[in-house]
Amino acid sequence: MPTIPKDLPPFDIERQATIVAGEPGPGRPAEDEAAPGMGRPLMGIGVRRADGTSARFGTDVFLHRRSRPVPLDGLKTEAGQRAGRCIYGGVIGPGFGHLLTQSTGRLWLCDLFPEAPVLFVSSRRGLTAIPGYFVQVLRELGIGNPVELVCQPLRVEELVLGEELCNLHRRPSVMPQFPAWLGAHRPARTVTPGSHLYVSRARLGLFNGQFLQETVLETFLQQQGYQVIHPETLSIAEQMYAYGTAEKLVFADGSAVHLWSLIARPEQQAAMILRRPLDGHIARWFQGLPDVRLDYLDTRLADFSRQGGPTNTSVALLDLQALGAALHRLGFLATEAAIGPSRAELEAWLARMEGGRSPLRSAPPDLDERSRELIRHRRRVKPGAATNAPPSGDEARLSP
Repeated sequence: MPTIPKDLPPFDIERQATIVAGEPGPGRPAEDEAAPGMGRPLMGIGVRRADGTSARFGTDVFLHRRSRPVPLDGLKTEAGQRAGRCIYGGVIGPGFGHLLTQSTGRLWLCDLFPEAPVLFVSSRRGLTAIPGYFVQVLRELGIGNPVELVCQPLRVEELVLGEELCNLHRRPSVMPQFPAWLGAHRPARTVTPGSHLYVSRARLGLFNGQFLQETVLETFLQQQGYQVIHPETLSIAEQMYAYGTAEKLVFADGSAVHLWSLIARPEQQAAMILRRPLDGHIARWFQGLPDVRLDYLDTRLADFSRQGGPTNTSVALLDLQALGAALHRLGFLATEAAIGPSRAELEAWLARMEGGRSPLRSAPPDLDERSRELIRHRRRVKPGAATNAPPSGDEARLSP
């Protein structure tokens, strides 16, 4: 047993505790194991102590849902046995950004028990292996513990359960000890003076959420000395190196900014271009990281979406000239040169659509082909000016 510093968060070591996995939850029918897709969220998962009571740190929140482990006498599958000491890592599920911000809160225990396997419980029937990128992130943060995914009930000889130091959907999202832990695990890299990075979504699939004319913005930023990267084309190690060495970073609204948040340095400056209203959970996450400087740039004019489609796949029309002015004012650009069409041209286009004209037939003639393809898949348009106030109760830096 290692020597435990007095200022550590609380944790318990439970003997013969059961990780309750694969359980849909009370009143929720079991799913066909052979059915395609990830399946519905599993709500009956977590940890129960040997006497059947809920473990102090054995419940979880993932993707806005709070799980409660079903009673041991209600398990649909007999629990397996695991010898030795293991760490309970919490719930893990699909979604890059959610995984980084909702499955890392108990990893501080790896400093105390560096040989113990970390056992995560699957949040969906269809998730049967820990995503490789998550393991790569852990290794970049210096965590060498073995990691495993638990999909069926498992009784563990000794299970270490600790307080969760971060979770995007808890309040607070970040506990005071988490930034210090991140600082100790941040890769030792030096920020390169004068290096500017734009993190784009312009090469994602057409059904992914993004904004129009991003290729126009890419070209402009490259002319101003920015390196443009598309994270999905790079390894995790390459992404983390790029994020860790740039002096100024501009992100298209998406999960990439969460990976940067794990390695962000005080001397860096970053901004995120919003394609949807600023989410209060994201704002609180970054407010909990006092050394991280992130501005939110909101110049949305309208939103294109599919009938019945999820909101995170919509496409925003931005006022790129206002965006450029905000980037200049905040020090991300040295030039005041205009980007793209004027606000008046864009508002005239929206007016033509409100009058019944087709979005494509009434579009400005210089609208790029990528934007036209995005619109072809989203014929509904909802005009709406950007909000100039952060979510209630938050003090996020929202520009312009």
